[in-house]
Amino acid sequence: LVSTSISSAIAYERQLELDCPVTGNTQDQEDGVPTTRLSEYSKGELGRKLVENVRGKPKAFYQATIDDAIMATCDLTQAEERCVEENSLQAAKDWKGECIVAANNTCPPGFCERSSNCYWKSVVAGSQRETRYPHSDYADARNRLISYESDSYAR
Repeated sequence: LVSTSISSAIAYERQLELDCPVTGNTQDQEDGVPTTRLSEYSKGELGRKLVENVRGKPKAFYQATIDDAIMATCDLTQAEERCVEENSLQAAKDWKGECIVAANNTCPPGFCERSSNCYWKSVVAGSQRETRYPHSDYADARNRLISYESDSYAR
């Protein structure tokens, strides 16, 4: 058993051997990191610049990116539905198990307001129900997220 483990370890070790293009030459270094390795093993200068640019973005950029990701993945055909069956797990109910009723909508008998999701904010009894983001923002969220022609996350 021991000899098998040792031979397996040696075979495994041999599989991991790589030829490293970095030499002991200190002239090919940038901030102590060998530039030869970066150019040989990275996806190129574009990849390095992308990472450097992402790190320097303001907090608002990341919040907008998260918002766009939520909107882009939101299935509006289901999420916009405001009323769900009262026995649904998505029904917004109070601690007593009764439907929470918003001021600007009345669900038909046997239905309740849906709980918060990617489209609706939480329902507050007697208050106007609001959407998470303006309805018009959902249509372009995917483009804002991945377009190369705007200040998107991909860019």
